[in-house]
This record gives sequence, structure tokens and C-alpha cells, in this order.
Amino acid sequence: MSPRALLLLILAALLTWPALGLAHISVVPATADTGVETPFVVRIPNETGVAMTTARVSFPSGIRVTGPLTPPAGWTVNSLAGQGTDLGGGDYDGELPSGEQLEVTILATPLVPGEAVWRVEQTFADGSRVLWTADPDPTASEEPGPGEPGPAFATTISGASLEPPPAAATPDAPEPPQAPPADPDTGDIEMGAEPDDSDIASWILVVVGAIALLALGAVGWMWSNRPLDLPPDED
Repeated sequence: MSPRALLLLILAALLTWPALGLAHISVVPATADTGVETPFVVRIPNETGVAMTTARVSFPSGIRVTGPLTPPAGWTVNSLAGQGTDLGGGDYDGELPSGEQLEVTILATPLVPGEAVWRVEQTFADGSRVLWTADPDPTASEEPGPGEPGPAFATTISGASLEPPPAAATPDAPEPPQAPPADPDTGDIEMGAEPDDSDIASWILVVVGAIALLALGAVGWMWSNRPLDLPPDED
């Protein structure tokens, strides 16, 4: 091989290697509008030396999935719960050889303007994992180190927010007045306590007893103060 051909081969390798080594996840389209139903295609490359067996795609908050999750041919998908009734993501299971790319389509409607962040976790046949869960960084030029997550992908959403504003807190209503307790025997509501005949009789006995005691006390006092000697009878 001539030196010129060898030099060209080395240059081609240098130009090709970074493109392969710096492959990140991506989502198309990169921009969308609120209120517009959009098919988002998540592209997940396999740049390792072993087959990828699972890809977990976490959907952004602020979008609402409007269609069923349809896996690529030869793959299955399990839905992941999100907030409320919204889907939070999907686990896609199958086998993707090294050097190939998996594409999954999610039909969704953006609701909030700003960045819609897509995160992906890859699992491979040897048990290793690659995470694309760090903050989005479109300018990243280096692959993450071992065990370090790579940048997630952000879709730019434009338009007005379609999420309803949070409900205003209402002051607590005053508690209604308590109803009087009901009579356990009749079920009638007692509006006020009224004395019965037995109570009146008891009070009469108390008053009579007190008068009797006073009378006995007066008689005893008069008896104790009577004169001991009666005056003689006058002829």
C-alpha cells in the first residue's frame, strides 16, 4: 500500500470515528406547537458491541399521549404509568444488533411551551446499561464516562399553555349549628329540658320536710324556755 493510500485511510478513519462514537439519542421533529397532535419519533442507536434488549423511553411532562404505543416489528412494549391518567413512558423489549438504530413513534399533543425532555435507558444482552438521563446538552462533544449518564434530548415546544390553571383555594365554610340530641326512647328532638311529675313531687317533699323541721325546732325552743314553777292559784 502506497503512503498516500495509507494516509487517506487514516484520515477517513479519523473523520468517521467521532461520528460513530458521539451518537446520542434524538427525537424528530425537534420543534412542535402546543395543541397540535404530533408523531414524535425517538431514535435510539446501539453503539456497543452487544445487542440491545430493552429501551425504556420516559415521556416528557407537559405532553399528552393521544395514541396507542405501537412497537416496531419484532418488539413488544409495556406502558409505564405517569401522573394522573397520562402515560409516563414505555418499556420496549426486543433485540437490536450492534451498529443499528431503534425508532419508536409516540403520537402526542404538547400542552406546555418550553423544553419537552425525553429520557432513555438502554439495557444490553450482557446486563450493561447506558443512560441518557442527564440534562439536555446539544453542544456535548464527548461520550459520557463509564457509569455516567449521557444527555437527554429536548424538543422545543412553542405556543400558549393549554393546561388549566390550578384551582384557587377556597376558605373553609363555617360549621353548621349542631342539632339538639334526640330522645333515645321516642326519637323526638329535645328542644329543652322540662321537669316531670317526679321532680315536682321531690321538691314538695323537701319543702314539707323543711317546714316540719322548723316547727319541731320552734316547739323544742318553747318547751326549753317554759317556767319551772307555776304561780299559785288565786283564791
